[in-house]
Amino acid sequence: MIRSEYDRWKSWTMKYDRVITGIFESRPNRFIAMVEITDPDTGNVYVCKCHVKNTGNAINS
Repeated sequence: MIRSEYDRWKSWTMKYDRVITGIFESRPNRFIAMVEITDPDTGNVYVCKCHVKNTGNAINS
């Protein structure tokens, strides 16, 4: 059985259990992003420092 390129790509992708949606604020360097998130319980807004897993070109993606 020959697997398609998509099936191969899909098997290599990372899967995350906890993902929080936020608004991108800035990217001080290639490994860190500052992201604005809202706490769903309190409604408070925070700007958090997040680790950027893929350090590739974000302009053309």
